[in-house]
Amino acid sequence: LIEAEDNHCLAEVLPIAAALEIQDPRERPVESQQAADEAHARFKDETSDFLSLLKLWMYYGEIRSSKSRSQVEKILKRQFISPTRMREWADVYRQLKELITNQRKDPKVKIRLLPKTINDRSDKDQIISEALYIKIHQSLLSGLLSGVAMLGDQKEYTGAGGIKFFIWPGSGIVRSKPKWIVAAEIIETSKTFARITAKIKPEWIESVASHLLNKSYSDPHWSKKQSSAFCYEAKHLFGLPIILKRRVPLAPI
Repeated sequence: LIEAEDNHCLAEVLPIAAALEIQDPRERPVESQQAADEAHARFKDETSDFLSLLKLWMYYGEIRSSKSRSQVEKILKRQFISPTRMREWADVYRQLKELITNQRKDPKVKIRLLPKTINDRSDKDQIISEALYIKIHQSLLSGLLSGVAMLGDQKEYTGAGGIKFFIWPGSGIVRSKPKWIVAAEIIETSKTFARITAKIKPEWIESVASHLLNKSYSDPHWSKKQSSAFCYEAKHLFGLPIILKRRVPLAPI
């Protein structure tokens, strides 16, 4: 949340942060799995499960503003969404909002605390720009660095310390198999899975976690063209190769 305020995306990250503190409100009963999957499909984002949560939050805000409480509960139940957990989500959101409002760096600066509504768009529509996507996920990375992982062979990912896992089958990004992801949690069932994941780029990790990266240098050499010495830099986070071979000046090193 601190990073999100600095990145001017607190309105989007605040409900996501609140969602990570409760049990997922999307229900999938054994006897109605297909119906539940079809109902939840409207909220899926193919690049980020965090944005799927944001879509659900915005949908909840829209129906809550125009319907009675009993109507809201009926609508949510038809969508296989728990009204109780949505109220828990709203309560955690309210508490975090109060903390931010009371303790942010400059109380005089107004901050936007409500994201724009999605007006019942299809799940294929983008609700944020590419620039905002980067800001949101850099903010999330600052608190989820141990959830960073890199795609290995086929569908298996390697995470911090060499842990191996797969993306949760219900994830919106499971089909695209992005090279780098960040996950909110790792769980073990029949296999080890990452839940609530998003596509990221390694350079975002470098900008957020520069103080945690292990650096190494190799192949010092002289450039006649530039009349200077250079070498190659590599950077790793918890054993993951963030930068493999970047040419840098030798003198400062």
